[in-house]
Amino acid sequence: MQPECIETFSINRIVDLYENTVPQMYQKLDMLANSEDTQPIYLDLKHKLAVTRVELLKIFRYCLATCVNAIVEKM
Repeated sequence: MQPECIETFSINRIVDLYENTVPQMYQKLDMLANSEDTQPIYLDLKHKLAVTRVELLKIFRYCLATCVNAIVEKM
């Protein structure tokens, strides 16, 4: 896997997804929190979104580490 590919494609896509989509999903989830009959769905989806957010951060860190390691190896 080439670090240039990770840097130009994956990192930008992950940042865009995290920055634009995740906050909107939390806002939509807040609408479910207002009703008692949707509370179980709200809690389940909020947990899944939190796990997804953490996994996106892990992927982002992995991509950055790969790029940094490639730069260090060239030195």
